[in-house]
Amino acid sequence: MRIGRSKLNLYLRRVCQKPTPSVNTRKSVQFCNVPTSKLPRKTQDTLKSDGIWYSRRCFHSFTGIDLELIRKEKCNTSQKIEDDLKLAGLTREMIEDEIQKAAMKVDTTVTESGPTGIYEYYFHDSLVTGTRSYKRMHIKSGEEKTLFSTNFNLEEIGPMSLSVDEKYVARVINNTDRGISQKVVIRNTFTDIDLILDLSSCFIIEDDSKSLVNVHNIEFGPTIKDGEEEYHSIYFTTCDHLGRPANVFAAILFDKEDSGFSHSKPELLLRDDDGSHFVDIQRTKGCQYVAIHSSSKSSNEIHLIGVDLKMQLVRLRQKGVQYFVDCGKDDDIFIMAHTTSEFEGDDQKLGLDRDLSVFEAKFKDLPLLDSFPNKIKSSDKTSGGFFIEDIDIFSEYLCLYERSLFDAKQRMRIRNRSDLSETILPMTAITANEDDHLSIITAAGNMNFHSSSIKVQIENPAQEPVTAEYNFESKQMKIGKQSKGEDYISRRILISGRDEVNIPLTIVHRRSEFNTAARPILLIGYGCYGKNLNLNFDPTIAPLLDRGFVVVYCHCRGGRELGTLWHEEGRLHKKDNSIEDFILAADYVSKNSLIHEFSEISSKPFIASRAFSAGGIILGAAINKHPTLFDAVVLRNAFLDVRNTMLNDALFLTQHEYDEFLDPRINTNCSVIESYCPVHNISDHLYPSMLLVSALDDQHVPPTNAMAYFQKIKNYSPESSVHLHIEDNGGHLLHQHHLHVTALENAFILGRYYKWINSK
Repeated sequence: MRIGRSKLNLYLRRVCQKPTPSVNTRKSVQFCNVPTSKLPRKTQDTLKSDGIWYSRRCFHSFTGIDLELIRKEKCNTSQKIEDDLKLAGLTREMIEDEIQKAAMKVDTTVTESGPTGIYEYYFHDSLVTGTRSYKRMHIKSGEEKTLFSTNFNLEEIGPMSLSVDEKYVARVINNTDRGISQKVVIRNTFTDIDLILDLSSCFIIEDDSKSLVNVHNIEFGPTIKDGEEEYHSIYFTTCDHLGRPANVFAAILFDKEDSGFSHSKPELLLRDDDGSHFVDIQRTKGCQYVAIHSSSKSSNEIHLIGVDLKMQLVRLRQKGVQYFVDCGKDDDIFIMAHTTSEFEGDDQKLGLDRDLSVFEAKFKDLPLLDSFPNKIKSSDKTSGGFFIEDIDIFSEYLCLYERSLFDAKQRMRIRNRSDLSETILPMTAITANEDDHLSIITAAGNMNFHSSSIKVQIENPAQEPVTAEYNFESKQMKIGKQSKGEDYISRRILISGRDEVNIPLTIVHRRSEFNTAARPILLIGYGCYGKNLNLNFDPTIAPLLDRGFVVVYCHCRGGRELGTLWHEEGRLHKKDNSIEDFILAADYVSKNSLIHEFSEISSKPFIASRAFSAGGIILGAAINKHPTLFDAVVLRNAFLDVRNTMLNDALFLTQHEYDEFLDPRINTNCSVIESYCPVHNISDHLYPSMLLVSALDDQHVPPTNAMAYFQKIKNYSPESSVHLHIEDNGGHLLHQHHLHVTALENAFILGRYYKWINSK
């Protein structure tokens, strides 16, 4: 249901990331009155000029932490890495240039159609000025227009949304030049007049104090008609005092005679006080509704709100049941649903399985009381070996994105909504390359419900994205300009894991002059949240690939590469499965050639490993169990102090993630977490060379994780070479420092590699 955001990340803000489903209890949600009477016609008072800037992030207060010591370690780390690089005649700046050069291969002028099908949208980056310009082109006339530009050095563009008629574009701007501040700007795309959304009435009282307004998402709703007048509805979510998306507001835009416009006072539609629930909003494909999600990791509840501004429940939340909704133009509703391990009952009575099934209903059938109606069944005999990841609906066709339960390879299934005939598009048909089974496909916009074609993006870690467009009627695939990619090879193998499971490994390496069997390895893993390991084009690995490294992606349990059960076998009490899968992958690449298939190697190659965020759990735990597996380790914003972080209910993710990691306030659960927690299991053995990267303002994984890990290793194993690099800002994704930090990480790995070579 276009669970994913537009690949080009334009203001085409159909939130394409799956809103993580949630288990709210009914008592935790407060529904507020929605304005259903006459729409006000008077403009609002002039906005207060000082009422638009609000803090975006809550900075953590650290008791007893020496910031001077942190900055000293950062300086020492940079110097140490530069010294190691000198062995190869390299500098960090040279590596940074290589990453930039690889990134410039990406074609940012690929276009996406808007909801009306009249305009196409794209953006253009200028590395010289440090700006990104968002543009649109009239499809028939070819006339182009720059809608707005942003300066990378001064601000970050957050969520964006385009109105149904493409008259307005709304964007959340996070300014970084004067601390972190935020504003929401709505622009008339024809007159270029801006309106800053007045959030002064959106304060939520928490503990007898006002929390600063933090907008998490924004979405235009359907156009509302009142006689001859038309109005635009706009919805946005805000966070509570911890940073958890908890509130949904709505406002109406009004045109003024002077070509300007104003908005009504935002009204609170929903407030969810349950700390394990996140709220989100998403306009449906047919542009007639906005879906309001209230979600936890294991169940959820959705309401639809349309032109009458009344909220319609789709289905009451039920423990262990997750569902997603999209709507067309004629009150047709498509629902994807499945059960999780928390479900208590007979899922067959609901018509559900552990993996997603697709159902078709009508708006008049809502709310659904029990089972899901009208399950869509495939006529394809091979469908049993695939599971559905997502769907995209059009007026005449359905597109189902599917993945193999055997080796995680993708395909598309196109279904004619009239005669129910189906066309299967394996990856080789999508890419027009008989040898390509491993590229990934993601939806590229597709906001026009009446389109006669669908666009997807095709890419892999070493191949920049290219757009392919499939015409439903002619059944022809048109592929955009594509580099040959002959310098790189990518393939997938399956290795045997414990419990008789096969673990997929994706292998990427350069073809040419590096013909030794024992090339250096970079092993990457994640295995958490049912999230697939990222196989998008990654220019940051270019400096390693071009120096002979083989990059290996371990699709261990805890992800969803092989379906829902693959996720469930790597979470809660079974987290150790993820860790053991990763250890087996490291052991395999240390003994077997990844270049010459099915051949062993005589000596252990240089093996580096890298993990981000929750991926730090499997890598940190693997190091504790087998410290000699790796020669260099990079942990960026890594979740390492699992026990203490999950005991801290002042963090906005804590309660939300009990369904993934267990609630450590229960003694038996705490013992499970302690059994694998990287910080808790540090001992006095010699650790591999490690680089720990974090940011002081990371709300997702507080920098105390890296600090505690660093300090404990220093205490237990002072001879270990562990380095700490903490940025003052940048958040979880280290936005404005991304290029610098990725170059630093590559420099660290290469420095250790050349030092390793010299020691042989």
